[in-house]
Order: sequence, then structure tokens, then C-alpha cells
Amino acid sequence: MSDEVLCVIEGGIATVTLNRPGQRNAMNSALLASLRHRFEELERQMIADMLLEAKLPSEALAEYEATLKSNPGRFNALYGAAQAAEQGGQSDKARGYYSQLLKNCDGAKSDRAELKHARERVEAMARASARLPGAVSPEIPR
Repeated sequence: MSDEVLCVIEGGIATVTLNRPGQRNAMNSALLASLRHRFEELERQMIADMLLEAKLPSEALAEYEATLKSNPGRFNALYGAAQAAEQGGQSDKARGYYSQLLKNCDGAKSDRAELKHARERVEAMARASARLPGAVSPEIPR
């Protein structure tokens, strides 16, 4: 979407910033539409988080994937989709989302727990696949 509305989520708190300094953040129809879109994305992601917490991984995954269609690199949506896919027994899909998350953050100097967990899961899935050739969805110990 537009770079006129920025959104960062940290610790469960979303910070939405209007980014039109040249126009003193004056509202117009495009900015309003972009703002509305950001809030809809946040709502969808919150619903996905609640579904995942309620142990409904398939439903959560559908919400995360819908978020990723409009915002493909969203950190929390990639991580949530990976967790939901893994909890739903879709190891290949989980590995894909974890791998994409790691690729997006490649070179970043971060000790975020999510990145550490993603690295551990990708490595565990790779080891499990190597031990079980031909297995479609190996059970991976947590």
C-alpha cells in the first residue's frame, strides 16, 4: 500500500504513523483509504492471533495468509502463519513461512525470539526430512 501510513507492531502494540510531512499530514481521500486499509490489516492479524491462541490453526492460517496477500513481508504475519501451519500439521508450509521470515531478516542484527525460534524450527525440520526420506510431513519434536 502507500508509504504515507506506516505501521509497526511491537509487544502487541501497533503504532500507526502518518507520513506526509510535506503536506503536514493533512488528510485527503487517498490517505484516509490507506489508513482504513492499515486498520483492516491490523484487525485481520489480531483475529488470526486470537484464533491461533484458541488452538484453531487452520482458521488462523487462513487469516494470516489473507494478510500476507496484501502485505507479503509482514513479520508478524509470516511468523504467525508459520506457527499456524506447524500446529496444523503442514510442515512444508511452516518451513516455507519460517524460511521467508529468515530471508527477509537476513543480515539483520537482531536477537528477536521469533527469529531464533524460526532458525531452530527450520533446522529441526531439515534434520527430520533428512532422516525420513520421502516423508511428506514428519512429526517434529518441540
